[in-house]
Amino acid sequence: MTRFEKLRQAVSGRWQSPLALAAVFAFAATLYNLIPPSRSLDFDSLLADIRVMIDRGAYVDAADSCANLLEVSPPVSIEQQGTLHELLAEIIYVQQEPLKRRSVSNLSKVIEHQAQADALGLQRSAPAGMRLAKTHEWLRNQPAALDAYRRVATDSAESGQNRDAMQAIVRLLEGVDGAAEERNYWLDRLLEDDSIRPEYAAWALHSRVSDTLAAGDVVGAANLLDQYGGRVRSSDLRGYYEYLAALIAVAVGRDEQAQASVAWIDEWLKSNTRSENRSESIGHLPTLNEVLRGQLALRAGAKEEALTAFERGLVVMGADQIVRESDSSVFVDAAIGRGLTLGLLGRSDEALVALLSTLEKSERYFSNPLPTVARVRRTLAELFEFAYAAKDYDAALAYLDRAAALFPHASPANAQQQNVQQADMLETLGTVSAEAASTGKTVSVDRRRRDSGVYYESAAARVVTDETRYANLLWSAAEQFDLAGLRADSRRALLKFLDGRSFDTRTSKALLKLGELAQADGDLLAAMDWYRQVAERFPKLDDAGQARLRAAECATALGGDHLVVAERLLSGLLTDDAISPVARVYRDALLALADFDYDQERFSESISRLEAFLSLYPTDDELWRARFQLADAYRRSGLAMRDAMKDRAIGDQQEWRERLRTAAARYDDFLNSLPTDPQHPARDYERLSLFFRGDCMFELNEPASLQEALATYRQIASRAEGDPDALTAQVQIANIYLRMGRATEAARAIERARWLLRSISDQAIAASGFGQSRREWDQYLAAIAASPLFRDVLTASR
Repeated sequence: MTRFEKLRQAVSGRWQSPLALAAVFAFAATLYNLIPPSRSLDFDSLLADIRVMIDRGAYVDAADSCANLLEVSPPVSIEQQGTLHELLAEIIYVQQEPLKRRSVSNLSKVIEHQAQADALGLQRSAPAGMRLAKTHEWLRNQPAALDAYRRVATDSAESGQNRDAMQAIVRLLEGVDGAAEERNYWLDRLLEDDSIRPEYAAWALHSRVSDTLAAGDVVGAANLLDQYGGRVRSSDLRGYYEYLAALIAVAVGRDEQAQASVAWIDEWLKSNTRSENRSESIGHLPTLNEVLRGQLALRAGAKEEALTAFERGLVVMGADQIVRESDSSVFVDAAIGRGLTLGLLGRSDEALVALLSTLEKSERYFSNPLPTVARVRRTLAELFEFAYAAKDYDAALAYLDRAAALFPHASPANAQQQNVQQADMLETLGTVSAEAASTGKTVSVDRRRRDSGVYYESAAARVVTDETRYANLLWSAAEQFDLAGLRADSRRALLKFLDGRSFDTRTSKALLKLGELAQADGDLLAAMDWYRQVAERFPKLDDAGQARLRAAECATALGGDHLVVAERLLSGLLTDDAISPVARVYRDALLALADFDYDQERFSESISRLEAFLSLYPTDDELWRARFQLADAYRRSGLAMRDAMKDRAIGDQQEWRERLRTAAARYDDFLNSLPTDPQHPARDYERLSLFFRGDCMFELNEPASLQEALATYRQIASRAEGDPDALTAQVQIANIYLRMGRATEAARAIERARWLLRSISDQAIAASGFGQSRREWDQYLAAIAASPLFRDVLTASR
């Protein structure tokens, strides 16, 4: 639509020449720069006509007319320009006011036009100030709204606007930290104004007494009621006076008196003739009374009765349909009372739904929902304490998790304080999640560990400027992630911890842990680099020794040229004068080097280190493994020496025989000293010790040693019926009999093995670890039995 068409529409209908001529003139002057007309605009008449447009709801046309008047040439006066900008602010405001979803862009224009009016020197009227304040409220800019309301309350001579502004200030300051003194100042101003109507006096007195009681000043609340309550008590609002008296009675523990007041108010409400709307401008008394009834019931431990009262209060005020802003306080009291009582009854899911519904309705119906957010947050924190005391971790964590999310930053001024408060809750969530995981009573221990890490890390993000706390939270996060097996998350938290923090006493441990995480992920080269940093940067700390030991593990696993590095690192730990044999790292290095030599088949060196280990640490947890491995090192050493001496003279074979005898003796000592507990870890080596002892005696191949080997294998066979071990033992028994020249007994041993195979389950064969299936065992034993030697013997025996 062109500007001319807009003007034509604006002046159609009942409009007469003044506005029409002015609008057409403005259009012509703008486009063609004609010589100004000799007649001047009748500005007041034009404003009156624009007002008519506003009254008719023709907001677009009214706004266009104001805009056109601002563009006329020559321009209207500075004062008139200010008036037009303020009028534009009003037009946009009244158009937005009834909408459920207001346009942020349009609301911003209200503020812009009012700012232009102010800049042009126009004296801001009280209605304009109230509009500006309300607009800031809609935009959730509480500090700006308060400033605008304060200006109206301070400067306006209009009692109605003045009173409304003070009420708005009181409402906005509710629940704001550090605002109690100012809030009381404005309430006192309202109470001291003898010209205000009783309902406003009742509202102010209710707010003032409630605040004073909340601060714990019962005497001050009673004095306020005595000082200002007479006007309310002598009016037809006496029910509100009695309600306040009941609140004070509750505060001093006179619950029976309060109960009597509740009953009196019930009767008073039945005969009260005041209109519903006028009563609700103070606070919906029927709901206030039900809330008080519920609170008294809670104090008496009657939770079900309390729940009924809170729910009835919500019903009588019609909260299921709509909540009026004037009822915000009582609605929140009733709704939070209901949510709290549900939680105290153990109905945590319902409690959460109720409290979140309270937030949703506050967001929908109230211009400033922040006080409700604060109330709900405190209630959730209270329910957390209740559930946590009962060790109901799931409910406790659900309450506090939701509370921690309710920290909107109302302004930059208190953002840091809110960050700290939120961090406190998140840290508590992390601690309680870790505690819940440690009990093993939650649905998933690893999930709780993960949650704990997430909470700690989130808390850290809110206290970055507090170096000590930031570091502690990240450290805790890394620990919990690690316990949950989330290595990537633990690594992320540790890297944040290290960033810019070189002097923290835990730096070496963080680097060491990063190496361990990389090692667990199989990134051995990266792990060695982390371990190198620890060893180089903190050479005098115990962590450096651990890092060198871990690096040796990585180098050993990498193999090849890295084996030289591994041996150098381990040997260096044993020769380092700063490391005593009593140190854990010395013990670990000694055992690791014994294992290294064993794996490299340097059995003599391994034997030497294992004997030193057993001498230095006779009660160590690795005692049994070390004893078994020492015996086995003797066995394998003897066999290796035997194989190397096959072409040498008989006399040269004495050493390997001594090694096998020593091995057999070591196995004997091991078996004879085994703990009686069948679940003891040492029992894991029992089967192999028996077999290897028998093997040592078998390999010696002497009449006495063969008898000992035969006894050992018979012992295995008798113990292991139903197990593939018995098959192996029977085959070895057959071999011994053959060496003894007793072919018949050997053949019978093979037959016994074939018979045993039929009684052994497939599961036992699969679990044996021999790597042979039933079919392979059957074919093997059948082939032996079918050999000429055993076939002829078995045929003759039949």
